Amino acid sequence: MRNSRLALLASLLLLLTVSGCDRIEDTVLSFMLEPDSVEAVAGVEAINNLIYSETPQGPMLLDVYRPADYTGPPLPVVLFFYGGAFEMGNKHQLALYDVHTLPLDGFAVISIDYRLSDQAIFPAPLEDAANALRWIADNADEYKLDADRIGVWGMSAGGMLAALVGTVGGTDAGAIGKILAAAPRVRAVVDYYGPSDFLQGDDHAPDGVDLNWAAADSWPSRYLGDALANIPQQVAAANPMSYASTDDPPFLIVHGDQDEIVPLHQSELLHAALLDAGVDSELYVVTDGGHARGGEFGSETLHRKTVAFLQEQLQ
Repeated sequence: MRNSRLALLASLLLLLTVSGCDRIEDTVLSFMLEPDSVEAVAGVEAINNLIYSETPQGPMLLDVYRPADYTGPPLPVVLFFYGGAFEMGNKHQLALYDVHTLPLDGFAVISIDYRLSDQAIFPAPLEDAANALRWIADNADEYKLDADRIGVWGMSAGGMLAALVGTVGGTDAGAIGKILAAAPRVRAVVDYYGPSDFLQGDDHAPDGVDLNWAAADSWPSRYLGDALANIPQQVAAANPMSYASTDDPPFLIVHGDQDEIVPLHQSELLHAALLDAGVDSELYVVTDGGHARGGEFGSETLHRKTVAFLQEQLQ
């Protein structure tokens, strides 16, 4: 089931990325990237639609997943960021990756909605992630969460956000660094095929693929607020490599070698920058893997590898 869901998601993400429309509002895309709900899982309690911050665009909501009838010590937390080119998606998307089943492995899971580019440009999603981390710390006792053991997991655009949380946290990087001030440091980062350096995307696209990230109407340009060439400082500010330092948490980066939406080169760049900074990083390349599909994507093997990484770092 996970394989078929991810294959459909990848096809829809490809449509989202290559479409010439300014903003895709297709009903089928919305159905897959913005599901209405998450199917219940035996042994998992879901607490839905908690407000974690108020923004000029409205309240931001999160869902908590934890073991049913749990009475034990505070649980390590996995904070999930969905994908959708910073243009679509919602917090229910975690079910595509069975992230909501992690309470069966001894975790609490927090899945958040964050502001998309038609609501607010970068760094709004990072601000939302920081507010979610602060919410975890402020509400740890009520929901039995361990704010000292938090990992982040994101896919595609959410992977970029997860990587940024991992590298920005604990830095003194001007205005961007201040966003995560007073937020708990995360102890693990899982980045599934997220972009890193928008400026290098077009030059490393697979043969026959025109990403056109440099265009003024591309999704990266909409996310950052202008054509990339016009805003090099903003592009650098959104790049998680800009903040890599030796005290960053361990990273697990997963990327397919046939990805036509976010080139594998993007994860290779991030992995190399992390290693250069002395960070524990693993780049796991999925052979014959595209964007969210093919190869081991959707397999129990890859899911268990990811869970094992989180257990090693957080439990």
